[in-house]
Amino acid sequence: MHPRWTGGCFNGPPRGFSGAPPGAWFGHHGGHPFDPFHNSPVQPDAHPGVSCDGCKRPMVGVRHKCTVCPNYDLCSGCKGQGIHGHHAMHDIQPPFGRYPSQSTTLPQPSNGGVDMGYGELSTAKWAPLQQGVPFNRCPLSTAETEYQDVIQRMNSTGGGAWTSKVLQICRIENHRMFRVYRSCKDEMEREHGPGFQNERILWHGTSADVLDNIYRGGFNRSYCGKNATAYGDGVYFATSLSYSASSTYSPPDSNGQKYIFQCRVLTGHFAQGQSGLKEPPMRTAELRYDSVVDNTSNPTMFVIFKDMQVYPEYVITLAA
Repeated sequence: MHPRWTGGCFNGPPRGFSGAPPGAWFGHHGGHPFDPFHNSPVQPDAHPGVSCDGCKRPMVGVRHKCTVCPNYDLCSGCKGQGIHGHHAMHDIQPPFGRYPSQSTTLPQPSNGGVDMGYGELSTAKWAPLQQGVPFNRCPLSTAETEYQDVIQRMNSTGGGAWTSKVLQICRIENHRMFRVYRSCKDEMEREHGPGFQNERILWHGTSADVLDNIYRGGFNRSYCGKNATAYGDGVYFATSLSYSASSTYSPPDSNGQKYIFQCRVLTGHFAQGQSGLKEPPMRTAELRYDSVVDNTSNPTMFVIFKDMQVYPEYVITLAA
């Protein structure tokens, strides 16, 4: 058993991996998200898969990332010794913490990639979880900035005709899913280097009967094929809200209500999709693309094959 890293699958029967940093798990059992501290006394201030380029030890505590050199990181001890002092460094807090409780606050995510105006996914307003409850579904007031931001994004992505039909917007607060997503984001940023757009805000329409499953565990590609598999057997996300609002993808329930998620999706490097794909094609001899699309020149649809690459930030209830 490796002394630092163990992990357990969130979905299905108990299953775990050990002996490698969590970044390596993405290639094993990649269809389900993992809990990197499942039944493990792992140090909570570590950075998965990152070592200091000064002392060559695993990164623990604040990670100081060079803003000029690709993939150059120092621990606080080496930075304090003046190593690599000729370049400015960006401080990144540890990506993990213990499970949230009444007295704990999740650290905020690191910045990275191109700023597309999305801002960082913040947990500052999240309420503590009740024991045994994995998520909160928090309704937003129409006066809140968050609510207005979602409405503005609807308008800017072809959903203006639907804004008058919004019945409710709720923030999804799932601490464990957030930590897994953030770990995946940090890993992607480390791999792709600064200045690359890894994250996009996209839409996903769904039916009422699967809402609770998404709140609890995110999107599950095991259910792919319910609506479309033209570009691969993954989970589909649209750039246009009006597309997701189609009754094909968000059918009205018995009360005449439709449901659409505004999601943060780690699209990274993308390739042309095609029917029958079980995972993205190879980008290099060692690495696969992160997602596939309907049109590489002007993508309107992204397909994700790993559940941890998506966080469902808001659910919007619409009148059909």
